[in-house]
Amino acid sequence: MRDGIVGLKLLVYCAGLTLVAACGSVAKPEAPTASNTPMAATKVPSATPEPPPRILIWSASPIESGWRALVARTAKDWAFERSWLYEMVSGSAEGISLEDADLVLTLGPVPDAELLAEGHPDLFFIAVGHAGLQPQSNLAVVGEEGLREDRLAFMAGFLAALVTEDWRIGTVVGPGEMPAESLETAFSSGVMYFCGLCRPAYPPFYEYPQAAALQGADPGEMQTALEALESRAVETVYLNEGAMLRAQAQQLAASRFGWIVSAEPPAWLEGEALAIVRFDLENAIRTALETWVDGGEGQSYPLQVVIEVLNEQVVTPGREKLAREVLADLMDGAIDTGVDLSQESANP
Repeated sequence: MRDGIVGLKLLVYCAGLTLVAACGSVAKPEAPTASNTPMAATKVPSATPEPPPRILIWSASPIESGWRALVARTAKDWAFERSWLYEMVSGSAEGISLEDADLVLTLGPVPDAELLAEGHPDLFFIAVGHAGLQPQSNLAVVGEEGLREDRLAFMAGFLAALVTEDWRIGTVVGPGEMPAESLETAFSSGVMYFCGLCRPAYPPFYEYPQAAALQGADPGEMQTALEALESRAVETVYLNEGAMLRAQAQQLAASRFGWIVSAEPPAWLEGEALAIVRFDLENAIRTALETWVDGGEGQSYPLQVVIEVLNEQVVTPGREKLAREVLADLMDGAIDTGVDLSQESANP
């Protein structure tokens, strides 16, 4: 009996210890869970982006066609490649703002281009087609001698004589950078440089080269000139830029002649032109622009003449090689075009 009472007390005692231990334990607080919510960043005012550079293409004469259009298109493409701004304007200096421009490309003759550069030392100028203009630190000159169309005419005459049987050749001269008489002289000089007197061996016997100058705005004048050349058995005809522009507005029969031209042939001459004798304006303009971007100062960029063969069956590789050799001598000053440059003045 006593042993039972002792056992009961032990059981109660153990149960009490268990209860005290359970009540004395304190649960540890859980560590806070890291939040994935990002903290808002403090807003910092951003700087206003700088506008892209702006090129102003300025011509005193219309730039819809001819070499001015080619230069403007080259500069515009160059600016587009770099996401730059460009603007084309024509007319006198009044009303033209240079304030927002980074570079001004002037297509001659722009009056007082040299004074403009002097009056805007923070601007860079590239002048094209300004005879006698001298470069400055902020003025580059493309073609310091101007657009020597007499060189184009001389090479066209030489090439025409080179590829034409019995030298039955002629030219139609339209308004250009030089007087028509000077271009006719240069063309004849190129012909004679190859064949001397150029007398045909077989009839009909005419004196070559034949030449016709376009004087007015009569749309039929071009057709009349070509008919006159055809009546004198002319086989190859050179058209300067002015004549080409005049001919573009007319539907002419191209197949009657072989053609040498001074610019990209228009649609009516497609497949009929033998060669192009032109100024390499694109490379000169791009070189001047790249030099400016690289931080270079103004300098003179010679305006080269290039020959592009369009019909290799007529202008064979051997003939082309000879023509290029003569062209190199012409550009080096070893050959005279026959034109007295001291008496020349650009046509208005």
